Amino acid sequence: MTLLSLKKLLNEFKGKKIMNKNEPIRVAHIIGKWIGGGVEAVVMNYYRCIDKTKYQFDFLCDSDSTNIPYDEIEQLGGRVILIPPYQQIFKYEKELIKIFKKNYYKIVHSHINTLSIFPLRAAKKAGVPIRIAHSHSTTNKAEKKKNIMKMALRPFSKKYATHYFACTECAGRWLFGDSEFDSGNVFVLNNAIDINKFQLNSKKRSNIRNKLGIKDNQFVIGHIGRFMPQKNHEFIIDTFYEYSKIDKNSILLLIGQGPLLNSIKKKVCKLSLENRVIFTGQVDNTNDYYQVFDLFLFPSLYEGLGMVLIEAQCSGLPCLASTNVPNIVKMTESVYFMSLKQSASEWAEKIKMYKNIERKDCIKMIELGGYNIFKEVRILEKQYETYLDKYEVVNNMNVAVVTSGFLPVPATKGGAVENLIENTMKQNEKFADMYMTIFSIYDKNAAERIKEYKNSKAIFIKKNIFVSMVDMVVFFFAKYIFKKKNSPSYRFIFQRLYFFEKVSKYLKKYNYDKILLENHPSQYLTLKLRNNYKKYAGRYYYHCHNEFPSTYGCKDIMLNTAKFISVSQFRAKTVIEYLNLDNNKSIVVKNGIDENKFNYKITKEEKGAIRKKYDIKENEKIIVYAGRIVDGKGIIELLKALQKVKFKNYKLLLVGAALNDLNEKTNFELEVEKEITKLKNKVKSTGFVKYDEMAKLYKTSDLAIFPSIMPDSAPLTVIEAMTCGLPIITTTSGGIPEYANNKCACILNIDNELIDNIAKSIDDILSDDVKRTSMSKESLNASKKLTIENYYKNFCKAMEVLK
Repeated sequence: MTLLSLKKLLNEFKGKKIMNKNEPIRVAHIIGKWIGGGVEAVVMNYYRCIDKTKYQFDFLCDSDSTNIPYDEIEQLGGRVILIPPYQQIFKYEKELIKIFKKNYYKIVHSHINTLSIFPLRAAKKAGVPIRIAHSHSTTNKAEKKKNIMKMALRPFSKKYATHYFACTECAGRWLFGDSEFDSGNVFVLNNAIDINKFQLNSKKRSNIRNKLGIKDNQFVIGHIGRFMPQKNHEFIIDTFYEYSKIDKNSILLLIGQGPLLNSIKKKVCKLSLENRVIFTGQVDNTNDYYQVFDLFLFPSLYEGLGMVLIEAQCSGLPCLASTNVPNIVKMTESVYFMSLKQSASEWAEKIKMYKNIERKDCIKMIELGGYNIFKEVRILEKQYETYLDKYEVVNNMNVAVVTSGFLPVPATKGGAVENLIENTMKQNEKFADMYMTIFSIYDKNAAERIKEYKNSKAIFIKKNIFVSMVDMVVFFFAKYIFKKKNSPSYRFIFQRLYFFEKVSKYLKKYNYDKILLENHPSQYLTLKLRNNYKKYAGRYYYHCHNEFPSTYGCKDIMLNTAKFISVSQFRAKTVIEYLNLDNNKSIVVKNGIDENKFNYKITKEEKGAIRKKYDIKENEKIIVYAGRIVDGKGIIELLKALQKVKFKNYKLLLVGAALNDLNEKTNFELEVEKEITKLKNKVKSTGFVKYDEMAKLYKTSDLAIFPSIMPDSAPLTVIEAMTCGLPIITTTSGGIPEYANNKCACILNIDNELIDNIAKSIDDILSDDVKRTSMSKESLNASKKLTIENYYKNFCKAMEVLK
């Protein structure tokens, strides 16, 4: 090593902080101007209760902040870091970048709504991997000046954030949009409180009332909040003025401070209410002051949630709030809503109605609502942990997987390719060789299931109603007017085009190490749109399961694909010939399945239940066909062959549907039904069966038949049946002979004698127990290499993502 390179190494070493793995992770919380508001209270509630052996908080606050609890934060192990206000934008960003780099933060959590764009931009520049934008409120049309800035910045709220938080659905939808919320990309974290602090306490009530000079028999209307337009103090004073005419023995108690405090005091004087309205200023123990109140008044112009209303309910207070407050805040029967269009005198009359409501202990109800800080803080810890785990994985390749735009992933609605993708995701949970971003059509169950994965995320594209209507019209004309034989292929044309257009936007906006197009050449449109093929040149791959129906105007883009990964030599050859490719552009990765699902040890009772469900007698042999009910799979040939078999003591389980779980009956299915009627009660159609249930059907069966007459690349159902130890009857179609062999399967030629040969093979296998047992053992042996783990490792190698 030269002296120069040694000096360089030492200089780099000096600039790095040696991290102790036992130290807690420091999270930088962007507070803005700390003035003792609700957001600050929420963050402090979580900080007091978080496991400080795992996480510590640093509070980045504007230098003109007031009421920062320095002593408490320092005693808890936190730090307060003062920064210039965001109005000094260049100085603000420069200082933040310096702080972020110096402290090596992994997480920056910003609480300043639309203004979060500024600190999160600095965080991205400083290389902070986890950047959280947290929405705590919405907006109000009355605040025109403030609203202009909010609305101007809102479209950029997601630009620098990696994760989105919100205190409520309403706040999440407002800042991040309906699409992000419906796709499950917004995490709702409740504004939880220490519920025990708000328990009814008559002693505290008496002591504070004495301190404030309030008599026991006086009715106290209370409000806690900053003196700012949002909290609507003008209306509070108007309402109390009207109520004071009704109840001469009433008091208004206002807690807080803010820019409108002096103007509100002047209004109180103008209305001669000086002796009836008490201003306490900012207090540290707001929880104790709820004991003093008899009713909580909350006529806000807008709220993300309104944490004080949760606290008031926890204290058992009757509460009167504006309809601008999210209804989700109502945890008890003592919350009442009124429109601000109603007059102050009407509000006063409503207060009169609720004056004598008895206070009750509501702590249990608040806890059930999800607002117990000691439970909710564990959720926050888990969320941070999940992000940090993913951050470790993101150091690997970030692979974007473009699905069909037809069926969702995770595979909640079936689909062979979709199940294969999810199996890959499951293996990646074990080996963490890459971070997978799945582009999928939206499905509620899929959006829920993706939460189980830490090394993968899904970006769900929600269906467009107008596009769906156009597709319905096109399908109607294809099926009923033009009577197209392949009418199902017209069912989702525009949905998929819409899906590809949306995906192309994401590919343009974000950076991925590699792009994987799964199974249909039309997916190249995601690269053609917005010239994404230039951005990802040499980094996009195509996983080929089926033949190319067309190049969709993307042939040049296809020719520059880094690698065509085919599921069989048969399919690889057809792709090479179709596109005139060099052999080095192609690689074969054989399919595999999750053998654990199909090594399932079925019980006698479960077998009996399946036989009972499908009305199959104990002594009847079961033949199973599994797959799509579409032309080309040889189903008609199978049904005609069954009409010729000599072995009559059987039942056929026809498992599948034309469009999986979409309840769409095709012309071909109707043709199949006609053939089934000829066999009377010998055929049982199951319709679509969930993937997790398939093993039970295979394990109950005696023979599997897959008589495909179209060029099948490598049907997963063949591997599934082999893994379950079933003898198989199939054809020389496509790549099937590359998976099944002559010892475990009767592999038949596709010719004029196919129907007769299927019938003969059925008779041979079902009437010969020895042969059936021998073929079963050979199926199990042949399936040992076709595991999902082998597939995963070979696939990662082909994609060049292995460590």
